[in-house]
Amino acid sequence: MQVNFELLISLFFLTLVLTQSFRYCAIAVGLVDKPCKRKTHKGSVPLVGGIVIFTALFSVSRFLNLQLDLINLYFIVSLVILVLGSLDDKFDLSVRIRLFVQASCALFLSLGSGIYIYGVGNLFGFGIVELGSFGIVLTVIAYIASVNSFNMIDGIDGLAGMMSLTAFLSLSWLLYHAENDWYLLSILFIPAIIGFLIHNLFFPKLGKVFLGDAGTMFIGFSVMWFIAICVAQEVMKPVVALFIVAVPLMDMAAIMVRRIRKGESPFKPDRDHLHHIFERLGLSKKATLFIVSLSSGSMAVLGLLIEQYDCPEWIALLIFLTIFGIYSYTLIHIWKVLSWIRKIKL
Repeated sequence: MQVNFELLISLFFLTLVLTQSFRYCAIAVGLVDKPCKRKTHKGSVPLVGGIVIFTALFSVSRFLNLQLDLINLYFIVSLVILVLGSLDDKFDLSVRIRLFVQASCALFLSLGSGIYIYGVGNLFGFGIVELGSFGIVLTVIAYIASVNSFNMIDGIDGLAGMMSLTAFLSLSWLLYHAENDWYLLSILFIPAIIGFLIHNLFFPKLGKVFLGDAGTMFIGFSVMWFIAICVAQEVMKPVVALFIVAVPLMDMAAIMVRRIRKGESPFKPDRDHLHHIFERLGLSKKATLFIVSLSSGSMAVLGLLIEQYDCPEWIALLIFLTIFGIYSYTLIHIWKVLSWIRKIKL
């Protein structure tokens, strides 16, 4: 199993070329993100990042020596997710429609491929836990969680891209060292995402684009696909997945709990995410991006170390829950401090 660097470089430049082409099409059909109360960017920005990444990946995947039937199944189902996200970008679909389609796609892919979470390992310290048919249910829930966590974290330029880059770097590393051929597909996401980030973050004058709901849903769905492969083919312990997607997952869980406690819908959009809090504390968007990305990378590295040194799964779970507890407690108190500061100013 060797890395085809020429293919990676070609994919990178293909992403750049497609971005320029697709952004004009998006402007023509009105597939753009306009500033509003929750969105403070300047001007209308084309929502084609996800469409570009999908198109580039599908084109290049034809040259891989992998199970073509499974790759085709994955791309067919992913296309449905991409269309769902694009329609949501354009028409703002209801939560019920989004969740139904996401669950249906996850179920279809899990049953069609036979790749799902069969068990959670020795997660509680009492022996291996096999899930049987419930493993499919858990996998569908995991797909929905991954899709929506990446969708919710997409609040400032480059953040969702950096979170996805961390995830695919980690998953590619695990698959490569396990000599698993699916590494050849997972690594393709890296140059494609970098190509997107160049337009979104580093050189916006080339023509700024956003991932859009289409992109975040597709990436979240794809991250979970490779997690399912890693777990089903015993490339990593199931608990390690929590560390690979730690920041998007913790941010989603914490904010949904906070919304429910307020009596609001857990899917109600707002500006109460982690990156919004950092901005309210006075940090710039670049500083916020750096801190959140560093946190995500640190959690992913911790997960890789847990896998490499064969840390008991129940201890790994305890570590994650402890970090999540500290994270949630800190956010609650930050909000109290912010509320106190606002009262003083008034």
